[in-house]
Amino acid sequence: MTKYLISFLVISLFTGIGYSSAEEHGNTDKQTGTSLPEVLPPVPTTEWNIHHISLTDKDAIDTAPSTPTASLTIMRVNTIGDTLPPYVIWDNNSYPDNAPVWTDSIISFDLADDSSDIATQSIHAIMDNINQPIIIEKISDRNYHITFRITTPNIPMYNKEMLVQIEASDDAGNKMSTFERRFLVSSRTLSLENVIAYPNPWQPNSGSDMVCFSPLPREVEIKIFDISGENIREACLSLSEGIWAWNLQDNEGNDVAPGLYLYLIKDRERHTTLTGKILIVR
Repeated sequence: MTKYLISFLVISLFTGIGYSSAEEHGNTDKQTGTSLPEVLPPVPTTEWNIHHISLTDKDAIDTAPSTPTASLTIMRVNTIGDTLPPYVIWDNNSYPDNAPVWTDSIISFDLADDSSDIATQSIHAIMDNINQPIIIEKISDRNYHITFRITTPNIPMYNKEMLVQIEASDDAGNKMSTFERRFLVSSRTLSLENVIAYPNPWQPNSGSDMVCFSPLPREVEIKIFDISGENIREACLSLSEGIWAWNLQDNEGNDVAPGLYLYLIKDRERHTTLTGKILIVR
């Protein structure tokens, strides 16, 4: 049986090999008359390195060492597979963890994949396991827009933590780690009856250099009076976080003296008011 010597240079690592028949080049095994292997099914790849192999009759090496009796082309495959999963595009300035939002807010994120199409059926979006409307909109095969609507405006709540979770996979089988973002939800319909000022009384060892008022509606007006009835501080606010901190200074920027102070809070949307007292101890 005729033996053959196969010599070739390996240029790169490979995960699959495809053969082109030497018969396509008019080459057959002259000793047996049989054709070289047919072309194998193609392997999904992104790069091919082509190598040429010469098949030489070993018995003819001494007489005609430079004359091959057959040739073969082997295509070595460098598979550059997609290993990157989908990911969520979000703005940390708009949605930092524990960002405060109102109960009638709309929160949205974009889901993207740079290498493969996102498997639509794999997309899961959850908000705190509660029945809130979630819209998943396909922008393209690799981009989706996910919108969460918080539709519980009539449920009084203040800084209730809600957890948003997003999961997805792509057609290459890459699954993203669960994306999580927490929000502190407050109701716009909070009654002024729930508003408190703290710490009260305020003193240097209170752990804060401010007195905070919360939970507040979005549109409020706050006035602070000294015991004589003089308006020492006034603020007209459009709040996004339901809280306002008084730095214990008057309208001129001067520190207020110790003593008893009165405050008046007006809800500008509902035209309701609340009054209370604050004691400052220096």
